[in-house]
Order: sequence, then structure tokens, then C-alpha cells
Amino acid sequence: MKKTTPFLSVIILLIILITGCTKKMEYTSVIPADAYIVGSADAVALAEKSGLLTESKSAKDKILTILQHGISPDAFKQVEKILSSPKESGLDLESRIFMFTASDFLYPAWVIKVDNNSKLTTTLDFLAKEQFATQVDKRDGYSYSIIDNTKIIAYNDNSAIITAVNNVGEMSDLIFSIAKLMKQDAANSIESVPAFKKMSKEHEDIDFMASLAAIPEIYSQQLKSSLLAPDIDLKDISAIGKLNFDKGKVVLKFEYFTEDKDVQELINKQTEATKELSREYLGYFPESTIAYASVGANGKAMYSLILDNKDLRDMMPSANSKVAKEVFDAFDGDISVAITDVNMNANSSFLAYAAVDDTDILNVLYTNKDSILTTGQQVTKLGDNAFIFEMGNFKAYYGIKGNTMYATNDTRFLDNICKEINPSLKEADFVKDLRGKNFFLIINIGSILELPMIKMVASMGGEEYQMYYHFASMIDYFEMSNAIDNVSEMKLILKDKDTNALKQMIDFARQFIGM
Repeated sequence: MKKTTPFLSVIILLIILITGCTKKMEYTSVIPADAYIVGSADAVALAEKSGLLTESKSAKDKILTILQHGISPDAFKQVEKILSSPKESGLDLESRIFMFTASDFLYPAWVIKVDNNSKLTTTLDFLAKEQFATQVDKRDGYSYSIIDNTKIIAYNDNSAIITAVNNVGEMSDLIFSIAKLMKQDAANSIESVPAFKKMSKEHEDIDFMASLAAIPEIYSQQLKSSLLAPDIDLKDISAIGKLNFDKGKVVLKFEYFTEDKDVQELINKQTEATKELSREYLGYFPESTIAYASVGANGKAMYSLILDNKDLRDMMPSANSKVAKEVFDAFDGDISVAITDVNMNANSSFLAYAAVDDTDILNVLYTNKDSILTTGQQVTKLGDNAFIFEMGNFKAYYGIKGNTMYATNDTRFLDNICKEINPSLKEADFVKDLRGKNFFLIINIGSILELPMIKMVASMGGEEYQMYYHFASMIDYFEMSNAIDNVSEMKLILKDKDTNALKQMIDFARQFIGM
């Protein structure tokens, strides 16, 4: 049998390139209800944003020229027919393409809408004649053809499933599993799952839902701890998200979804432990800051969450102490931290500010230092509400001015604590994205690339490092945030703000592979 993967990939891509709008879903009932990861993509929109649509005519002509010498005249006519009218393939690639994995279906699979069963059979029959696939075999309510011994396309009147096994011996079990999926009705499929219904209302470039139970065990306990619920069943929570490629940026948004009232109450309680960022400290950080993070803290609510969680109380033996309560209660507003510089020895400078409503809290900590510090740590009082913490060669200066706590390990900042810097982060492009957020993180890729250490590594690292450096040079900054409505967002902002991000990435890849 001939190798088929490149051939089929090219044909499907070309069909996508010459098709149009997205249609409603009528074919997802083959996806099992226990699918823990489901994604869907608007292939036509992605092709358009990638810039490939503008090249579809020339690409089509080139492929046809190549195929004309590699397949029989009859098969070539069928290919021409399909490319002239994509629906002749039998597949409807104008509709969204789905991917899923499930606990009872061991193989990642793709689901594509079938436009015409007979035409799809005809297409596969031509592939079989060319020895790209086996002859179509009809089973109980569906048909299938095997490709390269380990890949299969199975279909009925509505849906096509494309998947693969690791070795030939697993194929019979796969066929049995597919048969069960083909017989499903909507009520017993993913279409009955509330998280999927919510995801299906989105129509972005890529949509997805993922049960948190899919997270590997090594990370699940960390996630439970972050949710402050060590006994929670992660099957009760899904992450629903969407990924878009826009001009100059890639945007990923996601949120937690649950129908469990107790879990939802926990999520709401966590939200109460934060407040909307006031953005009051932006002017104190230099615009060239390498990384910046800020959270709106409600210290009293945070402390209450800790007391409600046995595991966290066990991890913090002093959590029930009067001092711990005073420390948490003191924080009421923005806590902002930044890495401002990294020297050639990879040592970083940091600067931090936090809003507090108890200006005596550092004196309380200093009084109780003997019960807090460990061997090798030392705190010295430098003046009124001014201290230095030392551990080995590390020194950090901290204190309170007005109602603002500060900390830094860079003496250059000490004379300008709580003073505006020019230019500052107040002038940065990302400031507009801070509104309505209770958490925000930015990594300034442009500033990182200007570090002497990074430039030296890039110059000495050879061709591979140069490629990474040039790709990073396309990026302005990366940001991650969480809104007060519990929607999290990640953005990759490129320097070219006028060209679609997907096209920029594909053009970069083509440049390095010589296309």
C-alpha cells in the first residue's frame, strides 16, 4: 500500500482553501459523553487568517501538476472534480472539525461532518484503487477504510471519525470501539454534557473543553491545593476556552465551569478573596521592567480561606496565631511585584509594593522575629518602619511609607521609594488590559531580549539559538490575567500589530524551512 498521509493532508487542505462559511453542528453525537478533552476548529477561518487562501490557486495548480504524474488518469479526474467542487469528496469541511479523547476510547480522534455518504465512499474507492487505502468495508450502520495499516476513517450518513492505533494488532479493538460510537444517539453522547453545550455556543478559531480530571496525577494535587479544596472531585469541573488569532496577537480565554453548587460556592468564595486592581503602583515601576505581576488582595478573606482548609493549616502551623491573622488582615489592595533587571551573573533585581491598612504590622513581625526566622536568616531594624533581611549574600530592604509596604534588593531604588519614575509602566501598552482584573502578569519579551546576557547567549549559541532569538524578536510581550468574573486570559502580543498573528507565525516557519 502506498504512503497516504501527505496525499490526504494535501487534498483536505486544498478543499479547505476553496470553501467558505461555517455551518451548524449535526454530527457530534459520535463523541462519547465521557470525553474529557474536546476541541473544535474553524478550518476555513484558520486557513484565511494564515494567508493560505490567497495562495490557494497557485498551490492547487502545483499539487495537480505533481499528482498528474503519480496517480491514474481516473483518480486524477476525481481529484480535479473534488477541488472544483469540494463537496464531491463527501466531507463537509466548511463545518467545524472536532477532536476528542475519552477514558473508554484510547485513541485521539478527529470528527468531520459527512455531506454525502455515497460520495465519500466513491472518494475512498479511488484511494483504494491507487493503493492508498483498503477497499471500503461496510458494517452495522457504518463504513470504514484502513490507511497505512494503522489509520482508519469510519463514517455513517452524518459523521466521519479519523483516528489511528499504535500498532496493527490494536486495529480490531479500535473498529469495535468505533462501532459503539456510531450507534450512539445524542442523549448518550457529548451533546448531553452541559459543558459541551456551553462550549458549542462559542464560534471562535479554536474552542475547547477539558475536564480537570484529565490533569496528570502529579499536577492534580497542586491544582486542588490552589483551589483550596484537597477533597474536591475534579470530574465536577471543566475548563472551557477559546483561542483566537487576531491582528498582532494570539488570545486564549478560559473559565471554570461546574454544575456542582458546592464547587461553584467554593469558586465564588475564592473570588471574594481578591478585588479589582486599582493600578495605583504602575508609576513606581520603570517602563523597561522585565516582568510585572499584581493581585488585588482582600487579606481578611484570604485568611478565612486558609482557616477553612485543613491541608493548608497543616502546612502553616502558625496559621492560627494572632500574628498570622494580623499579617493577612493588613493587606487590603494591590500587591505588585516586578523584576526590573538581570545582570550577567543571572542575578535579578526586584521591586515590590503592597497596600496595607495596618502600618504597624512590620514592627509586630520584628518583635516576633525569633519565632519566624530560620537558621542563617537575620533581620535588622534600620529606622522607623525600615528593615533589612539578610540570608547569606542576599539582602532585601523593606518597610512602610504611608499606607504602602515596599521591598527591594536593589539599593538604586531606595531613595525613590513611592516616587513616580519617568518613563514608567503607566505609559505601557498593556495598561488598558488591567481594567476589571483582579490578577495580572506581564513578561516583557522586548526588554528581556535587550539584556546583555541574552544577547551573548544568542550570539554564541549557533543557528538553533539564532532561530529562537529571531522568533522571540517578533514578540512584544506576554500577558496573563484573571477578571473579576473568573474569566482567565492569556495574550501573546506581537510587534507587528497590522498582520494576523497566525500569518506571521506561518511566514516565519516557512522562512526557516525554505518555503
